[in-house]
Amino acid sequence: MVNMRKSYDSKFRAKVALEAVKGEKTLAELCNEFGVHANQIGRWRKHFLETLPELFLDRRKKKDKDTEELVAELYRQIGQLKVELDWLKKKSHKLLMLFDGRFLPPSLHNLLGGENHIAVLSSASKQPFTSS
Repeated sequence: MVNMRKSYDSKFRAKVALEAVKGEKTLAELCNEFGVHANQIGRWRKHFLETLPELFLDRRKKKDKDTEELVAELYRQIGQLKVELDWLKKKSHKLLMLFDGRFLPPSLHNLLGGENHIAVLSSASKQPFTSS
């Protein structure tokens, strides 16, 4: 026959742990009353006493922690975007210097729509990107 492990709901565990914390009955009396081993009652009592202070924590602290995590993530993203923007500015500047005073290759000339490449690239690198 296979022994099934007993499982107790949280209300029962809290009731037993509270009785153990009260100290009105001995551990042996609690074992007989609730049908639970003394070691188990000791573990529940210890857990109860360790987590009790958390019941009265200010909820604002949890919100503050969540807010701090969000702000940290946003700053990380901003930093990454700044690095990417600086890289793109550097590459576009190198492209301008490469083709300064020369004709663009046909592929870039067609990409720019046949316009004056220096004027288009110069103005594009000086103006912030805006979506239409």
